[in-house]
Amino acid sequence: MESSVRWQRLVCSLVATLLASTTLVACAPEDPGQPGVETKKAALLTGQQQMGLPAYFDPPWDVMSPTGYVIMNPNDGPAPAPADPAYQNQILNVHYNGANGKVIGYVRTIDGTRPVGDIEADIDLYYSVYPEIDGVFLDEVSTNPQYFSQYQDIYNYVKAVYPSWLVAINPGTSVPTELLWASDLRVSAERPATTQLDQSTGHVHTGYLDDPNWSSDPDRAWETPENSASNWHIVHHTSCGLLQAVVLTSRERNAGIIYATDNTSWNETYNNQSATYDLSISFMNSLVWPAPTVPGQTAYLFQAAGSGGGVTIASGYYWNSVTPGAPVGASNYGTGLYWFDLPNLGDATWGNAHVTPVGTGTNRCQINWIEQNGTSQRVYVLCTTRQGTPVNSQFFLSFYRRSGGTQAEGGYSTVSPSTQAYQCYQAGDSWNALPGDPIVQRTTVGHYDVFFPSQDAIGIQAGSIVTSIPWMGTARYCNASSDGAGWLNHTVSVQCYDSNGAPADELFQVSWSASSPVGSPSYYWLTNTNPGASNTPSIQKGFNSMGGGNGHVIGSPATVSRSQRGIYSVTLPEMAVGGGSIPANIQVTGHGTGVYCTVPSWGSASGGAQVSVRCFNAAGALTDDMFHLVYSTTQ
Repeated sequence: MESSVRWQRLVCSLVATLLASTTLVACAPEDPGQPGVETKKAALLTGQQQMGLPAYFDPPWDVMSPTGYVIMNPNDGPAPAPADPAYQNQILNVHYNGANGKVIGYVRTIDGTRPVGDIEADIDLYYSVYPEIDGVFLDEVSTNPQYFSQYQDIYNYVKAVYPSWLVAINPGTSVPTELLWASDLRVSAERPATTQLDQSTGHVHTGYLDDPNWSSDPDRAWETPENSASNWHIVHHTSCGLLQAVVLTSRERNAGIIYATDNTSWNETYNNQSATYDLSISFMNSLVWPAPTVPGQTAYLFQAAGSGGGVTIASGYYWNSVTPGAPVGASNYGTGLYWFDLPNLGDATWGNAHVTPVGTGTNRCQINWIEQNGTSQRVYVLCTTRQGTPVNSQFFLSFYRRSGGTQAEGGYSTVSPSTQAYQCYQAGDSWNALPGDPIVQRTTVGHYDVFFPSQDAIGIQAGSIVTSIPWMGTARYCNASSDGAGWLNHTVSVQCYDSNGAPADELFQVSWSASSPVGSPSYYWLTNTNPGASNTPSIQKGFNSMGGGNGHVIGSPATVSRSQRGIYSVTLPEMAVGGGSIPANIQVTGHGTGVYCTVPSWGSASGGAQVSVRCFNAAGALTDDMFHLVYSTTQ
């Protein structure tokens, strides 16, 4: 036994030298009864991941670095001569533009029932037509022990005849030890995202060591960081909101090669390139876990000058968390056009800003732009009539910048407009309180789902504020059409409109808060339901930091009354009114189709604050609908 093992090791070492590859070569084990790899689970994979693209469709293939492997499949296997120039060009492209990627040819094994001679004939045909490829991909590999010797024969044949070629196998599940010696690359997971993330038990992101369904499988003992370069995951049904979780979980399970696709059928998964391919590439080697926590930076103000123009920052409504008493530079540099320099908040990152018009009319206000101006952060505001004509107006402005976190407490994103249906892409300047970058999916014209990964706490009290930025046109506006915890993320759905209320794509900023919007320790957020049903609309969700509530606990309840269509009064117990030593800020966002809301007035009532809210439809008529209200103070 000892001499045969030494001979096997010698042969294997020669093969490894010929391969000159970083892939795991299944050399003979030190102990004949154990795999020749580490048997204990190791730490999270820290090396680079590569894309493994199943291209079961004709070129062109959109190959980006770091695409490590592409499976070509001209005819459910090889196609006879002559070679197709499109395939030849794509093979060259993968070699030189895909991070020195490799192309391997698809070969069926039909769960071990296909004759070995037929399989070897396919391998020979690939070489005769496309000798420049790098190996073969054996699909439908059986884990039934009766077929192990056949796969070993195929592997030995390839290494004897085409010694530089790789052999990849796809059992689609954990790989028995015997098949390690018959392969260089292994697909150890081919399944939907819900199975990969173990939705049935809610397990996700707890690490490779902590997953009992994974770590207890002896056939996964070889899946260590040292062998990650040969471990391949293919995950389908990966929705936009689950993409980062799938990529991170593959890392935790030491898969150095991954393909995550939003396609939902076998035909879609393998016969066209995933819409999430580009985003997968960006996530594979950029996710940070956990994210560092940086204290938030906050500023807010009330611009009190009206239609006559100029800027008046009302006393008792200005707050700056870095330098509370520092003066604000400001200008009304044109009709409806304003800028504000928020001192000691200057940074190249945008942060997040919102604006709510004040008054009884139908004016709309937008964040026009954000930029660093020395040590200050300059925020531009544009106010217009409903039709888009610039007009001077009163308004509340808030600004917040944050990074990191330790609990599901909120996030914000700057979202660029798209014109592609169901496009899944990464948000711009963003904050997410838990690890993972916010992701955006545009579903239809003007409708965007913004996913905040990892923040999926059940029963969380949260509120959203949305402000459009006139990138595509003035008087466009956006609102929050829905908000809530999904599986593995918190999702805010945003709908944007043109000045006439028709769905339209637009740049916007969105934020949601579960503990402290714009950095203030005291606030109330609410959404009222069935607002037109009675004079006392109900509150769907709410939080009051005063009166005993903190964290995600509802404190003293607010009350809402309706005096007439579209006009509401919200009473917030024990909240400071603002205007004195405790600054206050109010932001409101419409909820329903085409709805936008304003704040006509506010004041004291019943030992707290009272805010009047008016909501309008696209035509400017008062309308009953749900709305989101955030009231912030420093108390």
